[in-house]
Amino acid sequence: MIIGLLQRLTARCAMAALLSVIALGTAQGQVNIETEAVRDLMDSGEYTEAIETATDLLTLDANRGDILNVLGEVHLALGDHQTARESFQRAYELDGDGRLEAMHNLGALARYRGDMQTAAQWFKRVLAHYNAHPALTSTELTAVAAAAAALGDTQPSSYHDAVRVYGEAAQADKNNVAAYVALGNLLLDKYNNTEALETFREALEIDDGYAPALLGLARSEHFDQSADAMVTLNKSLESNPNYVPARTFLAQLLIESEQYDAAEEQALRALETNANALHTLSVLAAVYHLQGDSEKFDKTITRALAINPRYADLYNTLAEIAVNNRLYENAVDFAQRAVDMDAGSWRGYGILGLNQLRIGEMEKGHANVARAFEGDPFNVWTKNTLDFLDSKDDYETVESEHATIVLHKDEAALLTPYIRVLAEDAYRYYAKRYDWRPAGPIRIELYPDHRDFSVRTLGLAGIGILGVSFGPVVALDSPSAKPAGSFNWGAVLWHEIAHSFHMGVSRHRVPRWFSEGLAVYEEQQAQEGWGNDVTVDFLKAYNAGLMLPVSRLNDGFVRPTYPQQIVHSYYQSSLVFDFIDARWGFGVIRDMLAGYADGKTTPEAVQAVLGLSMDELDSEFDAYFRKRFATALEAFPRHSVGTVPMEQIYGMIADQFTKDYQVQMNAAAAAWNKQDMVRAETYLLRALELFPEYAGADSAYWYLAEIYRQRKDLEKASQQLTRMVAINADHYQAHVLLGGMLETLGKKQRAAEILARSIYIYPYNPPLHEELAALYEDMHNWPLAVRARESVLALAPVDMAEAHYRLANAHARAGDKRAARYQVLRALELAPSYPQALELLLELRAATTISQWIQD
Repeated sequence: MIIGLLQRLTARCAMAALLSVIALGTAQGQVNIETEAVRDLMDSGEYTEAIETATDLLTLDANRGDILNVLGEVHLALGDHQTARESFQRAYELDGDGRLEAMHNLGALARYRGDMQTAAQWFKRVLAHYNAHPALTSTELTAVAAAAAALGDTQPSSYHDAVRVYGEAAQADKNNVAAYVALGNLLLDKYNNTEALETFREALEIDDGYAPALLGLARSEHFDQSADAMVTLNKSLESNPNYVPARTFLAQLLIESEQYDAAEEQALRALETNANALHTLSVLAAVYHLQGDSEKFDKTITRALAINPRYADLYNTLAEIAVNNRLYENAVDFAQRAVDMDAGSWRGYGILGLNQLRIGEMEKGHANVARAFEGDPFNVWTKNTLDFLDSKDDYETVESEHATIVLHKDEAALLTPYIRVLAEDAYRYYAKRYDWRPAGPIRIELYPDHRDFSVRTLGLAGIGILGVSFGPVVALDSPSAKPAGSFNWGAVLWHEIAHSFHMGVSRHRVPRWFSEGLAVYEEQQAQEGWGNDVTVDFLKAYNAGLMLPVSRLNDGFVRPTYPQQIVHSYYQSSLVFDFIDARWGFGVIRDMLAGYADGKTTPEAVQAVLGLSMDELDSEFDAYFRKRFATALEAFPRHSVGTVPMEQIYGMIADQFTKDYQVQMNAAAAAWNKQDMVRAETYLLRALELFPEYAGADSAYWYLAEIYRQRKDLEKASQQLTRMVAINADHYQAHVLLGGMLETLGKKQRAAEILARSIYIYPYNPPLHEELAALYEDMHNWPLAVRARESVLALAPVDMAEAHYRLANAHARAGDKRAARYQVLRALELAPSYPQALELLLELRAATTISQWIQD
């Protein structure tokens, strides 16, 4: 027995451990070496060896409380709660080394099993011991901090105590990696990821192979949506392949990319190690819920609740995973079950309230978010959301037939006419296209402050998206939330309403890549230039082998591996639907959405509807892609001389590289900088022929238009800008310039159409609305002239009297005498001697009978 023990200890502790066993002493250094030897085995996942080593040590000295405690921790990691409790109890009763840690572990086990009263008693004993004994070891201080953190469930101020004592533990032993990890986990659980990330990195400086620290770092990276999370997580599992929390987190990440079978496999593998792992069972239940397997779901729920009948986090985990998969109503149902089970589940109230707000249950959501914050004031999501909700008086609500529109009061007058029309157009279009209608009006919210939008949608400020759909609720940045011309808010609204229909038809089971790609495709069908379009970086990424096949497109959204991959995935996904629509017709897309509603996976839906395997779809889409962009792909060779610095390119003969897009553009730039517009035009025309699909701000279209404008050839300049905005609907200046050129050329109808499109990019330019109003008036399109004049008035011009008069005149010509009279009277209130207004008032009075005038 002793020989076997020596072999196990020597493998990890070398001669120091050997000498400690030979001496059979009880010095603290020797005790630590032996305890750490067992703990090292546990941390590397060698649980059987850890148990054998601890058992051998206890055979030599049965009164080793420190060994009994760590033995209990090994059994706890394996899910053997009875044996773990017995070990902790013996360690506690011995009243020696390991006693304080055993007290905490007894409390943690009771808490895990749902016996909160017993747990609190143990935790309070730990804190009482701490208060009575100032000289504690770092390991003991770590146990004290963990006890304080656990008491934070009902006493939020205890979290401060926990953070402080973790600091004391680290100060007592700067190599106590477990203390750093525990502190990092606490900070992350309280949404302080900045400090959590730093703490996990400090832990890894102590031990770069410590599996819990690597898992903590992976969770922290995932919180920041970093692609490094999966890499770090794999390192954790390499360090300890049997580490149940890491394997469970892997299952969660696989769920996010909708790889449900793989997620199930990982969860089941974790349960082979610890059959009583509650969080793992929760994740496994989520897999079965998403797969629509109600029988396995119910069995897994029963199994978890048999371990802890009050385990509210079972339903909280289900709710959070439902949110990640856009099942917001399911999230509300699960979170409600969590708070019904445990009235002190502040996490549950937060999830419940946030998701009630997402599905439009505003009053209930507000109340539950407030309750969550009252119980847990450290939850930054609930705090931010409450602060945001306090600003609701700054907003007003406008109703249309199928939409409830919420806008900031400062923008309502300007934006309402455009939003109401666009929302109704989108609703009618999608209702017909998908043969489906929401149960009630869609709630549309626009936020002039991007931080408010971020908090409204995710509870955190600073997210990078422009809009989001929760199904019955759509939220987006208003055009004032971003710099002028930085995005097309009309296209964003069209995109998000598309999601509402996609989620409705599929019962919220459509994969992200499918819904995002289809929404972009719908943008492209709605108006010229709307939706993502091809870029130079996109084609370079394809040539570099970075593009994912259709079968893995979801990873491009949830687990990007290079900076532009999410943006590229939006456009690539839209091309999938261009390919499908052209080959099979749009009806099959509706059929696939219906397949998701019936519980089909993407491979099943593709096989059933398209008659293809995923490998076949990958292959055929790639062939379509290569054919569609054949010329452009050749213009971006893998080792293009386009990467040569511009100053060197200027000295080259561009005719030698006539099929290289980047060479032509670089040569054009060099010629442009030298004011050699003739040569610049030559190179730009070549580039345009190679890559006509690209219409970005640095495209050949833009520079050619400028060359022709400088030559006063407005016909050619307008042709280039017309082609540009047909692809790029976000370039504000191109729209404004084109509108002006077309008006100069006498093409007033087309000029008005282009200028009207620019309002969906940036509506806050008064001269634009003035110009648009004048065009409508010249064409006697009085209803649209009214809308343009209303926009001018909403922007509060310097001469308000004239703005009221102009609007009154437009109303009069449109036949709305009552509105005309109202506006002309407003003009005369501001300028009583305004001649044109007085003349219009007389005209209106002459056209109205006395009885009508009095009645009005």
